Amino acid sequence: MNPASTAQAATLWPLLLPWLPVVAVTLGLGIPTLLIAREQKRIAAEQKRVAQAKLKLDLFDRRMTVFQSAWRLLSLSLQMRPDAEYHAELQAKRVELQSQLPEALFLFGSDVFEYLKTILQKTLLQGMRAAQARRNGALPPELIEEELAYAQWVGTEAGTGVRDRFAPFLDFSQWQ
Repeated sequence: MNPASTAQAATLWPLLLPWLPVVAVTLGLGIPTLLIAREQKRIAAEQKRVAQAKLKLDLFDRRMTVFQSAWRLLSLSLQMRPDAEYHAELQAKRVELQSQLPEALFLFGSDVFEYLKTILQKTLLQGMRAAQARRNGALPPELIEEELAYAQWVGTEAGTGVRDRFAPFLDFSQWQ
């Protein structure tokens, strides 16, 4: 070791010694502060993950409500009963779905929105044909083919069609 550097180091200690408590306090406060900040960052990341999951769950709930309204209307439409009570119930289901259309546009986009409008239109037309059949005592021959096409359509849609249309929006493994 060089005697000159040892002498210089020995002369530095008296200068550094007064600062030793300041350094100790700084390290004593700085290290815990760093640990606290790291923990706060971890907690913030966890809160972000929880908030995103809650948003997805809320979105799922709102989408499921629209899906259930569409499915209930189609399922009820399958019955195609002639009585007035049935048609009043069918109208109530149409009104329920109609009231959800504006929200459906934002929740699903234009494809599902147009699909829901088609459901409403076709069930309304069938209701009008049924009313005409009640007034006349029978369905006019020119409407029988339309009624059969409607029965096929509503059977397909109530069975799997509505589920297939909504599946991409309700599948937990694929969030859209």
